[in-house]
Amino acid sequence: MFYKRVIRKIRVIRVIVIVLLVSLTWCFDVSAQRQSGRVYEFLSLPQTARITALGGYAISAAEPDPGMFIVIPSLLSQDQLNHLSLNFMDYFDDINYGTVAFTHYYEGLGHFGGALQYVDYGRFTE
Repeated sequence: MFYKRVIRKIRVIRVIVIVLLVSLTWCFDVSAQRQSGRVYEFLSLPQTARITALGGYAISAAEPDPGMFIVIPSLLSQDQLNHLSLNFMDYFDDINYGTVAFTHYYEGLGHFGGALQYVDYGRFTE
């Protein structure tokens, strides 16, 4: 009888310790690579001239612009048969970036689109 009470108390203390340890780990900011969170910042560059003109936000448009699906994939439609979008921008200093997007509709499979984004940071002086 005495041993059962002792074992029950040990189990309760064990559960309390586990709960405290778990809650303490949630309280601390656990991120191993916090300063490298901006590595893929170039992906937030506007992909097409239309998206740039809209302030960087792609709104739903009924026109068959193949570059819009990069931001909103639901804009792919049957109106975009073999459409190609080429975009190039001479950014600050020596930085250049461009986007190539292609869409195609396959009968029975659906609509597919693919895009490539290119960023050239130019020359760095040593």
